[in-house]
Amino acid sequence: MLIVTPTDTPLVQKMGLDGSAMPMKPMPVEQCVGEGLDGLNRNRMIIMPGLFFRIMNRLVPHGLVRAMTGNMMRKSTTFVS
Repeated sequence: MLIVTPTDTPLVQKMGLDGSAMPMKPMPVEQCVGEGLDGLNRNRMIIMPGLFFRIMNRLVPHGLVRAMTGNMMRKSTTFVS
């Protein structure tokens, strides 16, 4: 299972968000894909790209993460399906 972390894709701009103003800066696509493929090659069951995101996942309460994600989604100007 690949856990999606904020990645610098056109979707960020399409949602009306500014990657540079986000609390957690989106990682480059190349880094996300590289770490995901490396995890697959190592037969990892769970892959979370980005050391910073792995650390934050351990330290920040999940309720706060959900609230931050909800706020970010509410601020987006375009719904993407």
